[in-house]
Amino acid sequence: MSRNSGNIRYSERRPYDSGRNPRLDRERRAARKRRRRNRLVKGLIAWAVCILLVVLVAFATVRVLGNMSTSKQRELRAAGIEKLDAGDFAGAIADFDQALAVMDKDTGEMAVDVLRYRAEAEYRLEDYEAAYYSYKLLMERDAKNLQYWYMASMCCAAMGDADQAVELYDYVQRTGGDAKKPVEGRLNALLSVGAACVKTGAYDQAMSLYENALRDGLDDGKIYLQMGLCQMAEENYKDAADSFDQGKVKASEDRELLRELSYNRAVCSEYLYKYDEALKLFEEYNKSFGPDERAEHEIAFLKSR
Repeated sequence: MSRNSGNIRYSERRPYDSGRNPRLDRERRAARKRRRRNRLVKGLIAWAVCILLVVLVAFATVRVLGNMSTSKQRELRAAGIEKLDAGDFAGAIADFDQALAVMDKDTGEMAVDVLRYRAEAEYRLEDYEAAYYSYKLLMERDAKNLQYWYMASMCCAAMGDADQAVELYDYVQRTGGDAKKPVEGRLNALLSVGAACVKTGAYDQAMSLYENALRDGLDDGKIYLQMGLCQMAEENYKDAADSFDQGKVKASEDRELLRELSYNRAVCSEYLYKYDEALKLFEEYNKSFGPDERAEHEIAFLKSR
């Protein structure tokens, strides 16, 4: 018999009998599970790292773009404020518009601040319709700031919409809180709204606004001036003279206001046919403020009487 009868093919070998060594079989199965679990954990870790890297890159990109955007906003804001202070209202508005465009729909503090400057520039440019629109946006974004209602009322008054001006002004009076701490801007709003009422012939409404303000402690010579002008428009010259006299007491340090009060006080005496008194008041007016065409004309007329 030959020492090697031939090569034995692998297919002819007896299959492995797992039952012969159960412990070894269990160990092998456990090892395979550990290897699969390790591959799964490594895969999950790799995916987590990839996702984290993507998030970090996106965050960094957004932050860089945000910083660039904020820098551009601040640059345009600063340029707009500089032009506003210099009296270039149209140029300021253009810069503020660009800043708001960069912000897109941002409603943050920066956007509100820029919008507030734009509204001021529009008002000072006397584009009252545009200013009113800007103040309405501010009212929507910061409803607790009642100064915007006052400014909106002034815009309406300048546009001749006395009813809407009064409505906005009265809203602040109803919701303004403590009368001892009035909302800033009431005096200017009152003067604008009151003048608009007088212009439309709503004298009672104007006087009501003035008297309510005085009762609330807003005791200013400008209010007495407008009260007197309202009373003159009603041809109530006696009460108008009293208003101008009270205003002169309050306006002792405001030379320009005192000039207007003194001139109109003299006119009241003339309309009341107190010609000697009127002549004396006009001459005192010229002595205090220097002669002007209006006073010289009245003096010439009174001397001719």
